[in-house]
Amino acid sequence: NGKPGAAKSLVKCDDCGRERTVFRQSIQQGYGIKNCQKCYNNKPRPDFCNKEDISHFLNIKTPEVAYFLGYFWADGHVRKNDNGIAFKIQKRDFVEIEWIFPKIFKKYHIYEKPHKIKNWQDMKELFHTNINLRKFLIENDYHIKSGASPDKILAKIPEGLRHYWWRGYFDGDGNFNFNKKAQCPR
Repeated sequence: NGKPGAAKSLVKCDDCGRERTVFRQSIQQGYGIKNCQKCYNNKPRPDFCNKEDISHFLNIKTPEVAYFLGYFWADGHVRKNDNGIAFKIQKRDFVEIEWIFPKIFKKYHIYEKPHKIKNWQDMKELFHTNINLRKFLIENDYHIKSGASPDKILAKIPEGLRHYWWRGYFDGDGNFNFNKKAQCPR
């Protein structure tokens, strides 16, 4: 943990050999051992970052894209510090949506992360980098979705595909409960 007085170790950057201090817990969990921040920031980014065609987002014609956009409204986020978008979902839920990614993206990354809190579910994260897709999502309020209405994106989805957006949204955030006291669903 990053608390004052926590155990620390010196590790060397894999690229430049510069030593830096890392918390031992981070090393045990596999974090912070590859590159120093300077080398990481100077690494060339993959060539697919901005080359992938996003016309299927600009002109929505498939249920998969509509579903993805609904699910992304529920569980995705537009990253602030780079051109990326990401999902961070519990591992057991990720398998339910993983089928859609190859239908929408040519290249993407999936990371598995053990949860830092004991007895919590492990997470899986999808990460995709594309400046044009990020711009499209921002133009449609995905960066402020917690305080915004999905009206902009829904207006771009043909009426016959909108139920796929809602299904994706519901799969990301919805659930049904049965209230035994009131004997009704909620």
